[in-house]
Amino acid sequence: QAGWVVKNVGAGKDDLVQPRYCMIVRLQDEDGEQLTEDELMAKYDGKARNRVRTGRKKGVRTVAADTEEGLQTFHEIYTFMTRRNEITARTVPYFHRMREAFGDRMRVTHAVHEDDVLAASVTIDYYGKLYYLYAGSNDLKRNLSANQVMNHELMVWGLEREAETYDMGGVFELDSSDGLYLFKRAFCKGDGGATEFI
Repeated sequence: QAGWVVKNVGAGKDDLVQPRYCMIVRLQDEDGEQLTEDELMAKYDGKARNRVRTGRKKGVRTVAADTEEGLQTFHEIYTFMTRRNEITARTVPYFHRMREAFGDRMRVTHAVHEDDVLAASVTIDYYGKLYYLYAGSNDLKRNLSANQVMNHELMVWGLEREAETYDMGGVFELDSSDGLYLFKRAFCKGDGGATEFI
């Protein structure tokens, strides 16, 4: 709007509370109709589509793990990832409070292959807007693209729930040398990449 200036354009991540860019996949078309799974897949870039298909063919599947044991397994994988990436981890009681707040709108998901849990996440369905809030993977079978399969299956879950969007979370800059940004961008290609907020 004329006369208004966003002063934090170009600010570093230490100067912001939340990232200004979110990687959001729209699960409905412009008329508000739910996408089919094929229409959803068509939005990804070619590498993401191939990784999802290959991971599935090799036996990667996702399971809802909304039990205390499932939450503990998620937390083990999540904290493994936070140590690997040198970031701060939330404690288990934090996730208990999330469950109390969101009930069955909170979903713990495991990506599994045979008897191994390869990746895990916590996603919230906030009245039709899905938020992929916390996730991690371990170093087992990294060639099977468990994270790609898990994100795709969560979006399919969103289609089943008639959700509008799937928010993969923020990035502080659109940096093609940043692996996390590239991972998320692969799913958001059909929606123009990052969604910018004030």
